[in-house]
Amino acid sequence: ITSNLTEANGTDVVYFPSWLYGCILHYSKFNKVDATKKRDYKVSCLNRNCSPHKLYTYLQLLKRDHLNQSMVSFSNAFCINAKLTPLDLTSSPFVNELPKAVLEEAGSLSLYREIESTWDNDHNFLHPAFTDCYLNITTETRAKYSLFTEKTAKPLAAGQLFLQVNGPDSIKGLKSLGIETFDSVLDSEYDTETDYISRIDKIFLLLDSIVPDLEEMYHSNTSAIQYNQDYFLSDAFRLRLAKNLRDRDLIV
Repeated sequence: ITSNLTEANGTDVVYFPSWLYGCILHYSKFNKVDATKKRDYKVSCLNRNCSPHKLYTYLQLLKRDHLNQSMVSFSNAFCINAKLTPLDLTSSPFVNELPKAVLEEAGSLSLYREIESTWDNDHNFLHPAFTDCYLNITTETRAKYSLFTEKTAKPLAAGQLFLQVNGPDSIKGLKSLGIETFDSVLDSEYDTETDYISRIDKIFLLLDSIVPDLEEMYHSNTSAIQYNQDYFLSDAFRLRLAKNLRDRDLIV
């Protein structure tokens, strides 16, 4: 059983997005977020784990004029009780995956990573980064292959537009599960790009083109946003996630 879309072959390796399944069960106890209200921020993008694709995304966000209208983080540096150590950009995987110019750019900033012993994953979608922002740039755990964790679940449950910094074909994968991906307003051409740096560059070209009209775009798509909220928390979606397992009598 795998959560990696590219590993599943439909025979001896069965696809099951276990993180999404777990989030459905967890989120059922929370009240629904109102998708029709005005939100105070345009974009959110939270990056706790300091992986190369998240660092590159963070650097792109810092260059945007709408940064002061966004909720953005990198590592856990803004948490009072976080135990931090300077981020070593000369180590793997940074030096192996990021261009020299990007590493030099990142090196000019004071960047830190959280010491692993303090790790505590937060699956709550009621943070303002989700409830008070129109669009979430979802930086998933991996960018070389597609999988869906609580990072993808939160904007669905909170009622947001979203762009996926994930592996190739992540948007295609969400569509296959019945999720609305807003194709009429969010061009998913970036989804087929195999190199994640090029994919992130395309995401930000798209973001730059839509930010001026983001609030209007959001409110013109509230019915689809509400559909995602309702569908994500439904028995129908839970059964769809588990279909591959049920078809093989792996669960009842």
